[in-house]
Amino acid sequence: MTEFLSFYQLIPGAPLPRPADPEVLGSIPVRARRFCEPFTAASGYGWWAYPPLDFDVMWDGHAMSWRPAGESAWRPVGDVMLSGFVEQFERRASADDMHLSQIPFLARGPETGILQVWGGLLARSQPEWSILVRPLANYPKEGLYEALEGMIETDWWFGPVIALLRIIKTDRVVEFRTTRPMVQIQPVYRQAYARDSVASTRFVRGIEDMSADEWSDFLQTLGLRNPHDGEVRGSYKRELRARARHGEAPPQDSPMGRR
Repeated sequence: MTEFLSFYQLIPGAPLPRPADPEVLGSIPVRARRFCEPFTAASGYGWWAYPPLDFDVMWDGHAMSWRPAGESAWRPVGDVMLSGFVEQFERRASADDMHLSQIPFLARGPETGILQVWGGLLARSQPEWSILVRPLANYPKEGLYEALEGMIETDWWFGPVIALLRIIKTDRVVEFRTTRPMVQIQPVYRQAYARDSVASTRFVRGIEDMSADEWSDFLQTLGLRNPHDGEVRGSYKRELRARARHGEAPPQDSPMGRR
């Protein structure tokens, strides 16, 4: 069986991605966790990716510096290599390929305040599937940095999966830890974001412009929310589970199915 998505961790000792937590590390309200299936489904879609080691970053508005956690001396962020990866790469590489080992785990981005972080990951997906590298879904913003979103066509690109981070606060220590997720990785079918798909969008303005079938479907969905038996909350979640039991939803083992 061909895996839907494969992750490769090339930096020794760096953490593997982990399935995203639908409860977002306990940060979401209990009510949302119990009743709001769209919220938890979005939060738990994909995997969390982590930095390859514990380190700190400081940006003063011009220069960017970093240090391994626990050390006091700051070092400039240029192209920062990790010796463990370079040594393993060069042990396997031919003499002609030795120069390809210089993949930085930290680098300055092309724009002001942008930090590029490679956590050691490669990814390979099935044909026509990409990965979206994005901030953690529904996780409270920290205010010190933010992850920028990027789409990578991993059915042909078999290179480093880079996280682009914008440092927001100057003269503040920004901590990155292997126990704290840095970005979320979500698989996306390429046709879903293709320009012809976006261009084919239909817009309906007003109730009168809905077809008879659309109006009927709308009323049927509203009927799931029955205020007389106290079951207004969680109606979407109950119906989703009922449809799955009757085979009307993608199966659990489908790439688009529920986990």
